[in-house]
Amino acid sequence: MKYTVIIISLLSILCADFSANVQVSANSGSYNKMPDVAVDDAGAIHVIWINNDNNKNVFYAKSIDHGGTFSTPVQINMHNGYVSDIMYSGPKITVFGGLIHVIWADQRNGYDETNIFYSQSTDGGDTWTEEVPIGDASAFNLYPEIITSEIGKIHVIYYSYNRRFLNFEYIFHITSSDSGQTFSDDEIVNNYTEAIPCECCPAEILILNDGTKMVGFRNDNNDIRDTFATFSGADETEWGSLTRISFDDYIISACPSSGPGMSRLGEEVAISYMAAMDNTKKVFLKVSRDDASSFSDSILVDPSAAADIRQDHPYTAITDGNWIHVIWEDQRGGNDIFYGGMNVSSGELSNIQVLNDDGLDVTQMAPQMDDDGHFVYIVWEDYRDTQQIYFTSNYVPDANVGDEINPTAFEIHGVYPNPFNNNLAIDFSLKQPSEIKLAVIDISGRAVKNQYFGQYSPGNHSISWNGKNHSAGVYFIQLTSDQAVQTRKVLYLK
Repeated sequence: MKYTVIIISLLSILCADFSANVQVSANSGSYNKMPDVAVDDAGAIHVIWINNDNNKNVFYAKSIDHGGTFSTPVQINMHNGYVSDIMYSGPKITVFGGLIHVIWADQRNGYDETNIFYSQSTDGGDTWTEEVPIGDASAFNLYPEIITSEIGKIHVIYYSYNRRFLNFEYIFHITSSDSGQTFSDDEIVNNYTEAIPCECCPAEILILNDGTKMVGFRNDNNDIRDTFATFSGADETEWGSLTRISFDDYIISACPSSGPGMSRLGEEVAISYMAAMDNTKKVFLKVSRDDASSFSDSILVDPSAAADIRQDHPYTAITDGNWIHVIWEDQRGGNDIFYGGMNVSSGELSNIQVLNDDGLDVTQMAPQMDDDGHFVYIVWEDYRDTQQIYFTSNYVPDANVGDEINPTAFEIHGVYPNPFNNNLAIDFSLKQPSEIKLAVIDISGRAVKNQYFGQYSPGNHSISWNGKNHSAGVYFIQLTSDQAVQTRKVLYLK
């Protein structure tokens, strides 16, 4: 039987191609901020943000044409005007099985009683349930984050502070196993003594491949603000196994207000974070290929950026082919939104570019990103026209993503180094015996190399290609087995 595995056209593999910017927040007012985005299984894009025109409220819009147009924004919260926008504590959204889940911090009972509220939609965002508090009612709560597991369990984390003095106390974790109808009691995530979470830097949560829960956060121990993570087993309520992720000794007395961005695909995990180089904020990336058991050395996302260019607030996603996408704020054009991508096997990002297409020296900030497994969908806060929410994506309409998928029968695990200037290694795996053929295609679509490698047994294998007889540029590595065809883009540098 033949299988189709995410066969992507040459055009779609050009990860550098992003769509023209689309304004999401049209007709919602002049002052919009702190967006978040989620993509559902049907390809609908769901965006939320805070509107400041009439006090502060959570607004929502969606696109069913891959971001070409967005619906008229609607207000989600029913109790008007009390949504909190302290620091980067904006609303968060996730989708699973036809349900849309949204959480935010809300001050309706008074500033010192700020709490985390939850609402959901069962009809694709047309209507919303009345919001309910889900945080610790005796505390001051901020920085909510939400994620759904692969079985639909909802996970929420948030920061909790002493109400009287607003002193930071805990990162809490709560769950819902009944689609948001009820939530569990609080679990203390920072249940250790070796590190202190930075009280004004948001944390992030992931569910790892084996079901383990992972929370990444910025540390604050004697003003050393490196990135740490703590873990809890799939069926456990205790947190521990504290792991230091970054080793930059980033010392700063002021609050950086920037937490890590984390993403996962299979056992591949990416963490982006900000730290200082020569007292200037820069964005770095760490990569794990063993379900967060170990991480690579820190990768500076853009070594070409001048030493005095500040970067901050990164976010990551991982899509087919173990391609890592990173976005961040970058000061080169006022404050632009930058993008870079790389394969998990590489040690350097490529395709680095500006995503906002205004061409003006205005501020863009607070980027967020989600993916559908093939493409990434990005939103941010933009000041080109008052204060609006904008969107872009690398979605390609004619990408020819197959409907029948067997990604494990034959899979390319990595092409590296990428870019390369000598031999290119191609790692792949087979579930059953198969003949392997390699085609190398140039940017014009012409095959410059065809090679038959013979019969391979089930398991992990590696082959190579030497491009020394060809011109520098972009090529597409197309590997064919008896089960499927897979394609990866590479850059050859002489």
